[in-house]
Amino acid sequence: MWGRYGKGVVIFSRYELLRPAIDLQLNQIFMGVVRYGEKAMTGYNTLQFLFTKRRAFEKEREFRIVLQCLDPMAGNNRHYDPENFPHREPRDENPLHDWVHPFKRRRIDLRFLVTGIRLSPWATPEEFEEVGWWIKNKNLECPIAHSECEGPLTPTLEEIQKYGF
Repeated sequence: MWGRYGKGVVIFSRYELLRPAIDLQLNQIFMGVVRYGEKAMTGYNTLQFLFTKRRAFEKEREFRIVLQCLDPMAGNNRHYDPENFPHREPRDENPLHDWVHPFKRRRIDLRFLVTGIRLSPWATPEEFEEVGWWIKNKNLECPIAHSECEGPLTPTLEEIQKYGF
């Protein structure tokens, strides 16, 4: 994944730590492992779309959390066109009301969740230091390290992007 997404930070946690924090939230929350490949998709179900990716992404082994905040004044069927045909993405002709926020934020105490942090093999010393300050400011006690992929044979970020490793 480092090769695909370049520089970045990965935060480690465990399900048994995450579940209690999610259970405290007011909104309905869905959690689960992402399925790779679309053969198991049996219709147009929003949750299936949210938790399914193409097989090309299988190496990611992703776990997702989806917060559901319904518009109480809408039918929430924004994926249907005027002929009542379902689409994968919400239709432009079915916009959200102006008063509906495009995103929601929920507070979760990271001190009880984060078990480790890894930085991209291409992270600079300044980025490593910045993450260290973030950990200190959040009162986290977890190890921070460069990716295990880092080494003398690791290609540069430019080589990865140029040759598509």
